[in-house]
Amino acid sequence: MLEHLPDYKPAVQEIVRVLNDDGYAVVSVPNWDCYDSLEGNIGIVTSILRAVNTMLRFLGRPQIFSYGVNPHFHKMFPWQWKRNLESLGLDVVEDRASYLSPYIPKFRFIERFIFKIPGLFSLKTWIDDVINGIPPFKYFGIAHIFLCRKRNVLSHDSLPPNKSGAPKGL
Repeated sequence: MLEHLPDYKPAVQEIVRVLNDDGYAVVSVPNWDCYDSLEGNIGIVTSILRAVNTMLRFLGRPQIFSYGVNPHFHKMFPWQWKRNLESLGLDVVEDRASYLSPYIPKFRFIERFIFKIPGLFSLKTWIDDVINGIPPFKYFGIAHIFLCRKRNVLSHDSLPPNKSGAPKGL
């Protein structure tokens, strides 16, 4: 949801504020090259749907697709999201891409169909795991998922003194 907020920084700061010290936050954001971001960056989805509508018109059928509104204010690569989350007080414990997504704008029936097939979600997860193990591909999924913890920032004053009486770390 962070990509839908004009200013996502206050939302991340609120997550940091309410997160328990031993709690985790899962942040999922679209990658720069996801369907909606590609639409916003180069208009690819609209171009494809425009071609489908042209074909439908040619066949004498009604146009059924419209697109062109991109709801994402922020379009970033995973390493940019990670840097921004960490700069706002979260430590990214793990991050991974999701490659196969049943979400395709205007084709929600595909999502409903896919999740009804036994074992298909497990196959999707297995494929994601395999692709995530190949370093360059880790950053080019449809979405990126970050497992985060609140940054544990201890001041030197709160650390117990060492034998010499000075705070640890000095």
